[in-house]
Amino acid sequence: MRRSLAHILTVILLTLTMPAYAQVQEDTVGCYDNDFWVTYFVNGYLISAGTCNTVPLSVDVAGPQDAVVTVSNPVTGTIDTYNHTGGTKTHILLATVSDIPSGTPSDKGWHITSSAPITVVASNYKSDGYDNCMLLPTAALGNEYIVQDNTILPSLYAPAMALVATEGNTNIRMLFPCQVAGISTALTDTFRITLNTGQSLMLRSTTCSGFSGMEVLADKPIAIFQGHSCGRVNNTAEEGRDLQMEQARPLSMWGTEFIVIKSMNRNEPDQVLVTAGADNCQVGVDNTLMATLQRGQTYNFNITSPNHHRITTTQPAYVSLYAASYGRNTPGDPFSSSINPVYRWVNRAYYALHKYNTDPYQQHYIQDNNNYINIVTRTSTTDSMMLDEQCVTGFVPVGQTGYSYARVVTEPGAHTLRNSQGTFTANAYGFGAWVGYGFDVGLRVDPVQYDTIDFYDTICLGQGYDTLNLILQPIHNTTVGTFIFHRNVIDGSSHFHYIIHLTVLPTPSSETYVTIAYGDTIIFDGTTITEEGDYILSYSLPESCDSIVTIHVSYRYDTIDLYDTVCVGHTYSGYGFNLPIQFSVGTRTFQRDTIEGTIPHRYMLHLTVLPDYNTIIERTIVAGDTIHYEDTILTAIGSYTFHYTATNGCDSTVTLQLTYETIGIYADKDGVCPGNPVVITATG
Repeated sequence: MRRSLAHILTVILLTLTMPAYAQVQEDTVGCYDNDFWVTYFVNGYLISAGTCNTVPLSVDVAGPQDAVVTVSNPVTGTIDTYNHTGGTKTHILLATVSDIPSGTPSDKGWHITSSAPITVVASNYKSDGYDNCMLLPTAALGNEYIVQDNTILPSLYAPAMALVATEGNTNIRMLFPCQVAGISTALTDTFRITLNTGQSLMLRSTTCSGFSGMEVLADKPIAIFQGHSCGRVNNTAEEGRDLQMEQARPLSMWGTEFIVIKSMNRNEPDQVLVTAGADNCQVGVDNTLMATLQRGQTYNFNITSPNHHRITTTQPAYVSLYAASYGRNTPGDPFSSSINPVYRWVNRAYYALHKYNTDPYQQHYIQDNNNYINIVTRTSTTDSMMLDEQCVTGFVPVGQTGYSYARVVTEPGAHTLRNSQGTFTANAYGFGAWVGYGFDVGLRVDPVQYDTIDFYDTICLGQGYDTLNLILQPIHNTTVGTFIFHRNVIDGSSHFHYIIHLTVLPTPSSETYVTIAYGDTIIFDGTTITEEGDYILSYSLPESCDSIVTIHVSYRYDTIDLYDTVCVGHTYSGYGFNLPIQFSVGTRTFQRDTIEGTIPHRYMLHLTVLPDYNTIIERTIVAGDTIHYEDTILTAIGSYTFHYTATNGCDSTVTLQLTYETIGIYADKDGVCPGNPVVITATG
């Protein structure tokens, strides 16, 4: 549906001013449905040893109504039923496994149905490492995914992921970023596989630190679980490892605005990952542009201080929070938890958490009072936020965003969250010694009906843009052209999907040259000019950017040509010029503008640089002789310098070099008989 311009302007005003939101009319319950699929990947797989601990795979059911829950495995044919009592937690053990083969279809896919709506939390537990995730209903699954996992720190433990087919003859394809155990497909070739209903596929890599950015495409809905079998976060020590497991969101459920809150009672910083679902995705953190990503790329940062941030993206993105590895100062180890986009918040949610207290090591499970939940809602609706029918207090504003958060200590069991005046999201988590878990609560999974509005706007090259909560920093590096962005806006109980056609316009510029008489005044489009100089004027043009006009103003001068000379290597002062320069031979022109009385004069000095002259004279003398040069008597050899003024007025230098004349005597006595004369020859 297309809306009128008046309606668009009204929504823009509501968005920019961010008033208290109207009461939510429709009842949106997070992940509340009758049908789910789940599978698992290995927990703590050590590459060098190739072994995995035996772990229980389980789910925890919550919901306000009594229900019969059925768990079936289509591959093995097993079917089990469980009675769920409304308002309580039902813990269901699916299987106990020690390993799951990589690259080979297996029977580790389970179908969970219920006679009444429920929520389901999947748990992959072992004594010193586990993680949970809230299951998406089957109706919310999709055909297009981009995997996100933490690939910052390599580990001896294998990154892993798993998927399960919800229908028969499901064709799946993906292009691996690295070699996968059990699969020989070349990295340059697309891996293809067909799975039947309930068949699962676990992928484990021994050659890379994660599958982040990998696209997974299917012709029928599938469920994907992403993470790491036992990876590290913000810690280089191998001991800081733990399972990280989260159900991947199909691209149809990604968003553009998120509020992320740091986990409580830990000194170590949490890590936030933002993965782009489309090219040219600009990531803003607290209204500051931090990165521009292409499809599948991830930007990460740590939460230290402040412990809350608002993240906005110009294209759909997926955001998750990773708790840091054990830091020896506080308990806990890594987990991953999805951060729900604002447009998919809910006003009611249920979840259940099982307490594992049979750990043989005893210190490796979540102790009492170490379970928490972070709740985020709009500041205007904090008074109506309830946890287990008790008012939630202690809300803290998330800067000037209009959102607030509270961090609350909880216990294992069944819990209910609701807000009668607005929407919210939450993240449940907990820490023990060398163990941690986390999962999101309050994701709206039912299809959101949007009124689609095409919004056209322009921006000048180099300017910022902040309409409809689309925050762009000055686009200095963007070329002129039209770019499309998507923005979801909630106005009361109505949802609007804006397709923003943003045209980047050039900034036209021109120059003009003007001469004036000294003392005169000119008026250029309202600007009074009385002196020479450069004047920059800006004009607003309709349907265009500001036009920049530069006016170069100069006086009209009486020009006087002056001619003079200077010797090479000398400075020059004359006619009011002072040139402290040692010039080379040649002619140079210099300009000097003066105002004498009321008349501007421009002196053009044509300065010719004259050469010096150098003459060398060589003479020889006999030792003891005397030579006269001008008025100087010279008796010894050496080099003598005499200075004169040449006819051009510059220096003339004469160098007299005196050397001794060599005298030699030669007697040819060879073959002369005694008594005969000998001929002696002298030289010099």
